[in-house]
Amino acid sequence: MTTQSSDAAIIGRQLPADQWQVPGFVDTDDTRLMWADRDNRTWPRFVTPLPMLLEQFIGLGAGTGREIKEFARRYGVLHICEHGMPASHDQTRAPSRDTAFFARCPLRRVRSNSLPTPTPTSALYWEPLEAWRKYARQARAVLSLSVSLRRGGCGSTDDWNTLYPPEDAPATVREELGAPDAATGRVLLSAFLDGWMQMGGVQPHFVWTTRGAEITFGSRSLLGAVVTQLLLAVSGTKAYAFCSSCGGFYPPRRAPRPDQRHYCQNCRKSARWRDAQRDRRRRKRIELTRTGGSREVAPAGSRSV
Repeated sequence: MTTQSSDAAIIGRQLPADQWQVPGFVDTDDTRLMWADRDNRTWPRFVTPLPMLLEQFIGLGAGTGREIKEFARRYGVLHICEHGMPASHDQTRAPSRDTAFFARCPLRRVRSNSLPTPTPTSALYWEPLEAWRKYARQARAVLSLSVSLRRGGCGSTDDWNTLYPPEDAPATVREELGAPDAATGRVLLSAFLDGWMQMGGVQPHFVWTTRGAEITFGSRSLLGAVVTQLLLAVSGTKAYAFCSSCGGFYPPRRAPRPDQRHYCQNCRKSARWRDAQRDRRRRKRIELTRTGGSREVAPAGSRSV
């Protein structure tokens, strides 16, 4: 909603370039991502969300330690606290000396007997690689369920179990998931996203510049940026689709038709040609079946007219 006044607030505009801190030191071992604000050569920097952030994050659901490390060096860390959740989940605590940038809950420190070499010059923290994979799988499940719900379905049991593990879900949620329908699915997905918004610190921001005042929604954390892009995708502001070849999510340039294949940028050229050849061979087999498998063979040296 925008008024004609030059001083009016602009509400509902796309998320501005929120920034969050990326540690200067990031490394991994077999099970942990370790990070520190700075080491001997690198200081922390600030990063802004890119359009492909969500797509790249979802790809970490089965990512290796190296892939998660490279992502964290580019976009920052999740700040997984001692409870196994992003440290911003507890907004009742004030930041303390044992919390990182914008974190509320105490983080896990690396013990002195397991410090990497070279040792960072600031406090070293760690978070489980499996926690990264968990949140990436949940983000993918949210997109998958939203696509199904938009088409009148109720989503797969595997996706619902990814969001609400049976061993952790409250009894009321387990009962609703036992016989899901589209209406129940929308309620459960909305509740899950509300929880992620709180955990990621997504909230209104007021910005006042020479161009006027502006109210937007966003966060100053990696998880908050992921949640914001998820909200845009689920609400239909920014659509995502399944790639017909690799099965990954990607933002299409235009809404794909349900009766046609559609491909992400990586698969577009090779997969489209391969599927076209497969369709051509299938049509040829169907044609041969209809004609009884016979084919007239032209005499040698003859030429069709």
